Amino acid sequence: MHEIDPEMLVIIMTGYASVETAVAALKNGAYDYVSKPFDPDDIAHSVHNALSHKRAEQENVRLRENRCFRGFAPRNCRTKAPRWSAFLKPSRRLARRTPPF
Repeated sequence: MHEIDPEMLVIIMTGYASVETAVAALKNGAYDYVSKPFDPDDIAHSVHNALSHKRAEQENVRLRENRCFRGFAPRNCRTKAPRWSAFLKPSRRLARRTPPF
């Protein structure tokens, strides 16, 4: 499966479960390992987790490609990232007015 699509998340379902085959499947890149007989709710939960994992990976890639998330906003950013100086100005003013403890 990974030769066809390296990004594919694979859930192994088997009727001959053992610790050795589970470890081998996970070491070889399987996302999850389910043994028969299985509960349909367990399969749905596993698929839900795999899809959530995939979405999180895609979001991480998108954020890495967009330099705006790093705390500065170059002029060519599509989104506006907060400038840290905007957060620090009020606290600096407050620090000057507050007597030391």
